[in-house]
Amino acid sequence: MSNSKTKYGNYSYPDYAVPERTLAHRGCERGKLSTLRLEEVRDHLVKLERLTQPEDVTSSLSRLHVNIARRPVQAWWTTTTGSEPLLFTRTGLSQMASTVLPSRFYPGLRKLAELDVHGGDLANSVWEKFASRQVDDVVVRIVSMKLSNKIHRVIRAQVSKTYAIYNHLHFIEDLLRNSETRKLLVLDWKLTDNVMRIRFATMEDMEYIMTQFDPEYLYKRPIPMIEAWNSEVGQRSVVMKAGMYRIACTNGMGLWSERGDYSWQHRGKSFGLSGKVKSVVASLEQIAIEIINAYAEAAEVEVTDPKAWITLEAKNDKTVPERMAAAACKALSDETTTPGDNLAAVVDAVTLCAQDECDAYLQSDIEKFASRLLKKGLSIAKNNNGVVEVKR
Repeated sequence: MSNSKTKYGNYSYPDYAVPERTLAHRGCERGKLSTLRLEEVRDHLVKLERLTQPEDVTSSLSRLHVNIARRPVQAWWTTTTGSEPLLFTRTGLSQMASTVLPSRFYPGLRKLAELDVHGGDLANSVWEKFASRQVDDVVVRIVSMKLSNKIHRVIRAQVSKTYAIYNHLHFIEDLLRNSETRKLLVLDWKLTDNVMRIRFATMEDMEYIMTQFDPEYLYKRPIPMIEAWNSEVGQRSVVMKAGMYRIACTNGMGLWSERGDYSWQHRGKSFGLSGKVKSVVASLEQIAIEIINAYAEAAEVEVTDPKAWITLEAKNDKTVPERMAAAACKALSDETTTPGDNLAAVVDAVTLCAQDECDAYLQSDIEKFASRLLKKGLSIAKNNNGVVEVKR
C-alpha cells in the first residue's frame, strides 16, 4: 500500500482521518482592540450549523461497518446500503477505536492493515469481530465537511449515551442570557473542530475602554480576562477561568490557581450554564485582578539568567514540548516583551511563543507553564531580596 499522504483541500495527512482544523479565529490584532461581540459569535455559529448539518445518531457500533484498510478510513451503517460512506476526523476515529478495540490494540491493527491487501482484509475482520460485541447504544456525532471541493459526511466524535449534548451555540446563548456575560467584550475567539475558546475583557475594563479609550494606556496595560472553553466532541468539560491579556502582543495567560478554574462535565438531561455563570463571574474577576497585580510585581523581580531559567524549568516540566524553550528564549528579544532581565519578561516570552501553536490545548498548556513560572519566581524572589538567581 502506498505511503503517500491523502490530501483534502489544504490538508494533507498520513493517518487515514481528517486532522483538526481551525474554523474561525477572530479578535485583537497587535496593539488594536477587538470590537467582537458575543452576538457576532452566535451569528457565525448559527451559519456554521446550517452549513455543517450536525447529526447525532444513537446506535450500537455493531451496526456500523468500518473499512480501516481504506485511505481514508470509511464507514457506513449496515441498514443504509448504497449510501455515501462516512469519513472520520482523527478524534472520531480515535474515540471509536478506543471503544471497539482492547487497550493499545489499534496501532498494531493499523500496521496489519498497511501490509498488503490480505492484511487489510484481516484487519477489517478483526475490527468487525470486536465491533459485533458492542451491543450497547452510543452517540455518533456526524457533520458535513467540504474536502477537496466535495461535501462529505464525517464522523467527528463518538461519545457515550450519558454524555450531554451541549453545542457551542447553546453555550453562547446561555452566556447571552446572563447579565454578567452578555455585554463582555470578546478579546479573542478561537474555534476548531474539537474545541471553542473565548477570552473576555472583564466588565470593569470594558466600560473603561469604551468611555475613556486611550491607545497608549491600552497598549501598555494588561487586561483582567475571563476565559471560557467548550468541546462538542467529548474532549473537555465546560470551563471558565481567570487570566490576563495583553493587547500589545495578543498574549493570554490563564489558571493562576485552582481556585480560578471552574468546570462542569457534560452530564444531565437538561445540561446548561444559564444558572451557573452568575455565581462564578464575580469570583473570576477578582482572581484576574490578583494575576494583574502579580504580573506588576514581576516587572520588579530580577532574573539573573532568563534564558537559562526558562530552559531549566521547561526541561523539568512534562506538559510543554521541548521546542518551546528555544522559542521562548528567542521571544525574550521581541519588541512586545517587557525589556530587561526580569520575571515579567520571562512570562511575556513564554506566552508569546504559545501563539505559534495551532493546537488550542497546547497553547493552554504553555500559558499554564508561564503562570507557574510567575508564581514560582515571585515565591523565590520573596525570600531572596527580589532576585531569581539562576545557577547553571
